[in-house]
Amino acid sequence: MINLKRFNYFSGEESAVGKAVYQICQMHELAGEMAILFHNRNGGEIGLHHSLQPAHTYRTYVDLSTMLADEGILFRADIVVIDAWKMKSDHIDQIVDQVKSMKICFIIIAQSYHVVVNSENMAEYTAHSNLVEGKYRSVPARSGFGQGIQIPIRDILIKSKTDGWSATTDDLKASFIRDKRLDDLLGE
Repeated sequence: MINLKRFNYFSGEESAVGKAVYQICQMHELAGEMAILFHNRNGGEIGLHHSLQPAHTYRTYVDLSTMLADEGILFRADIVVIDAWKMKSDHIDQIVDQVKSMKICFIIIAQSYHVVVNSENMAEYTAHSNLVEGKYRSVPARSGFGQGIQIPIRDILIKSKTDGWSATTDDLKASFIRDKRLDDLLGE
């Protein structure tokens, strides 16, 4: 399983980022951690608001800032996902400054060009950045009518810029299940 730090930054291909963050939140949900999503009303590119619930919609940066300050909205949330795909980089900097004081894990999703913006928070962006991309591989059909045909399958690959590792979401899920079973066996 991907171990989330207090501040996590995901960028890359739109559909791959949405799927990866959703799968990561699902794995953490199995461990008893609840994720909450904040998304822009115009930011339907990633499509995370269809699958990750509860979801709150913000119109402007000011709306998002107000929602993040509301303890009632964040009640019982262990992971806060902020879909900042269309947000300006200076607003992302301000959101990062606001969430620094909170004792909760944050995932910020943004376009890749936000990672290379020159700002005071640049060190934080690069220190906690994960690049997500989709990779295709061919798998032979198992049986029946399509036997002998190669079927393309899309893997979602996550690359950590700081730790230097990369893994598919399927590998992370298998690792999570294995670790969970070991913890259950050992009574931890």
